[in-house]
Amino acid sequence: MFAEIHPPAPRWPDAPAAYLQLSEAYEDQAARARELGWPVMEQMSHHLALLTEPGRIAGSLRELIGRLRR
Repeated sequence: MFAEIHPPAPRWPDAPAAYLQLSEAYEDQAARARELGWPVMEQMSHHLALLTEPGRIAGSLRELIGRLRR
């Protein structure tokens, strides 16, 4: 979809990370997150899920944050 490649962010923090996949369009990003050892959750919906299903998305984010604390 987009061809522009962004350079790595300077001084990116060495911090835990996780990925919440909201649609099949982001399968490559979810796969990369798995390669990096990040916890990944799939919550298949649509790009407006944060607005239309905030409770469901917030619950998934809480679960991912809990996985980071283990």
